[in-house]
Amino acid sequence: MLEVVPERTAAAAQKVLRKALPPEQRAQVEAVAIDLAEGYVQAVKAVLPQAAIVHDRFHLERYLSRAVQPSRAMAERVLERWCRSAQRSRLAPLVAAAKSFRRHRQGILAFFDHHITTALCEGFNAVIETIKKNARGFRRLDYLGARILFRLGKLDLRTPAAVSADLLQVA
Repeated sequence: MLEVVPERTAAAAQKVLRKALPPEQRAQVEAVAIDLAEGYVQAVKAVLPQAAIVHDRFHLERYLSRAVQPSRAMAERVLERWCRSAQRSRLAPLVAAAKSFRRHRQGILAFFDHHITTALCEGFNAVIETIKKNARGFRRLDYLGARILFRLGKLDLRTPAAVSADLLQVA
């Protein structure tokens, strides 16, 4: 994150890149991870021509899931076609992915019945990883657990007297 600006245009992105990075630093940039916004792509090409543009996997997955899964029936057909194609490719990682997708087929397609995801849990996992990194490791699981619950549990650490006073003010 270099700057916050109101526009998502190539001109605004170029201005930010030029302001935030002096020419010596710009010359050292090897790659830039960005979403698919064309303005950002053009800005990177203009200001950092030597840098590889790396499109964020999350954005690609989001576009693909919107494009190929409007209904359970469609998703079922697309999933099976993709699995057959992946297995025919004979590329070991794709064959393994196809086998895994087939093994978990019912769970994958169940999304269309329930529309739930693990997004919130993944966010919690990111916070937990930050807690672990900041602590430089924990020797005891109960200490890690306490830190996680303290951070994610939104504990009310006020004294009972303070809580009572707050309740009296609300009433």
